Order: sequence, then C-alpha cells, then structure tokens
Amino acid sequence: MPKIAHYYFAAMVSIGIIGMLGGLSLIGFAQAQRGSNTQTPSETVAGLATNRSTINASGTITAGGTFQQILPSIVGSAGVARQAVTIQNNNTGTDACWLHIGTGTPTLANSILLAAPSGSYQRYWPNVPSDAMQITCTNTSDTFYVDTQ
Repeated sequence: MPKIAHYYFAAMVSIGIIGMLGGLSLIGFAQAQRGSNTQTPSETVAGLATNRSTINASGTITAGGTFQQILPSIVGSAGVARQAVTIQNNNTGTDACWLHIGTGTPTLANSILLAAPSGSYQRYWPNVPSDAMQITCTNTSDTFYVDTQ
C-alpha cells in the first residue's frame, strides 16, 4: 500500500473509532440525564395531572395606582398547585403595571415592574408561587393578561 494511502486509512480508522466512542459517551450522558430527571410528561405533580386547561383571568384596572387581586392564595390548599402562570402588561402606550406577590401591603417599591408595552412575569413548575397576586397599572382602564394552569 502506498504511504499516503496508509496514512489516509489510519486517519479514517481513528476518526471512526473516536466517532464511535463519542457516540457512546453521548448515549451514556443522555442515560445519566434521564436518570436524574424524575419528572416526565406522563407523571403527576402533587397528585394533579401536569397537562391542565388554561384559566384566563385577564382584566382591566378599576382604579389606577390601586392594587387589585388577580389570583387568590392557594397556600396550604391540599392537592392544589399552580403549574404555570403568565401575567402581562397589555397596554400599548407607556403605562406601566406592577405585580405584588404574597402577603402584606402592596406598594410600588415591593412589587415587580411590568414595563410597557408587554412587560411580563412568567413562572413554571416547580417555581410557581402559591401566594395571592395583586396588580395595579398607571391609569384606570389599563389592561392586563393573566393565565394559570
């Protein structure tokens, strides 16, 4: 076999072996990842199916600058868990909205700014708050979008 063909053959064999080993290590990595992820789409969370209908709680601000409740607290509710929440400032102008999560008196300083337009807050299981949520926007008649699962 000519010398150049010999080197070419050796290189192809090496690439093939490295490719096979790389493939095996990727398979091993995928198996290790699958073993560490115990949540699959067919499983449940706290006894509830993970594939649930969306509940739309969108609305309009009744008094600008005054917080109004958009989602009740479900803390301590047996068998109930939010699995996703999206809250969005639906205003197209410069009006901002603020989202307060939890107990206590809501103020702009202790709330999350949803800057206009389309500022949003999203959380997915297992990081969805069970606390009450309140919202306010700059002006009366400003709108917001809320959905939960």
